[in-house]
Amino acid sequence: MMREEEMDSLSEKFKKRRRNHRVLNKGALKETNIEEKTERGVFTTNLLDDHGLLEETKANTTEKIKENAYAINLFDDDDVLKKLKVVDQQKDAKELQLCLREMKSIGGEFLLVPQPQGYEEVLNGLLNKYPHFNNVIEFLRQRIRLNGLREYPALDFGGAILLDGPAGCGKTSFLTELSQSFNTEFASISCATATNNFDISGLSGGWSNGRAGQIHDLLINSGCPNPIFLLDEIDKTNDEGKNNFVGSLYGLLEKNNAKMFQDEYVGVKMDASRINWFATSNDVSVLNAPLRDRFEVISVEAPDENHISQIIPQIYKETVIEMGVQNSFSTVLKKDVLNKLLSFNGISIRRIQSVLKTGLANATVRVKKGGAKVFLKASDIPNQQSSKPKQRIGFIH
Repeated sequence: MMREEEMDSLSEKFKKRRRNHRVLNKGALKETNIEEKTERGVFTTNLLDDHGLLEETKANTTEKIKENAYAINLFDDDDVLKKLKVVDQQKDAKELQLCLREMKSIGGEFLLVPQPQGYEEVLNGLLNKYPHFNNVIEFLRQRIRLNGLREYPALDFGGAILLDGPAGCGKTSFLTELSQSFNTEFASISCATATNNFDISGLSGGWSNGRAGQIHDLLINSGCPNPIFLLDEIDKTNDEGKNNFVGSLYGLLEKNNAKMFQDEYVGVKMDASRINWFATSNDVSVLNAPLRDRFEVISVEAPDENHISQIIPQIYKETVIEMGVQNSFSTVLKKDVLNKLLSFNGISIRRIQSVLKTGLANATVRVKKGGAKVFLKASDIPNQQSSKPKQRIGFIH
């Protein structure tokens, strides 16, 4: 197995390549007998130093082997050329021509995101931030350990996973951070608003509003074959009608079928089997059996007071940094502010961040240019409004 520092270095290298939409160099290894700039810096190999030249060549060969172990053909270059040849003869197909030419330029060989050796530390960090996700994190830990037995493990959570729990408990936030922590790409689609399969698998160019779907856009534009894709609020999907959204999911959630995925607009087969599928729901019981059976369902409980007391200070720190006001505000949350937030009845994680932003806005009057950092006060936090309807003032008829 690869050493941890090798895996981390390779992971960072792949991340850079995804950003630049680059693929593997299919040519022979370059000779290293001249001064070159590489991602590791500038090095010089002495022409007379046969041993040094050999060691450098060995290092490059080893690195090439590692890269090849994570390389997959996302699509066949010949298929793209054939399709482009047909489309070039069509009128009003400019957008599709551009799409195919981009695929031709990129090439079909992509690099999978490696599974990091330091995944235990990553998961422990997530557990500190999301203590109420303990059962989810332990499930992922077991799956990742199994996957890590491979010589060159790519990031793979072992199948589609559905997180079922109350609204506002942090499911979407957790999955977003999971993707960031594992250096992979992230995309999501709201199942509540997705009304047909066009959103995910494209609309044929035969229609005036034909377009590629989100799967194609994610894989091609990100350059990442194994991203995390979230089906948010999957229990709110519409499974009625000929082109319903759910119908497009059945094949994508089966790896053998997903290997031959074809966007309706682009018309070129792609390997979508490496996507790490996640879904969220508030009530998994409403899902039809064929869809539910394609997921490993894990229940997520709403955080209790102990969990919330751990989560709030972290949310506050992230909110300050996210807003870019860490030079004006301390990222430390004082005890009295925490206690006030804990006194709120039934406040969700989603709502906490909104309340904290309001508190920061209220505290802005105390910020002085060049002055000391301001601490948030309990008085900055708005009082919780009663859920009881207020009595309207007026005449009784």
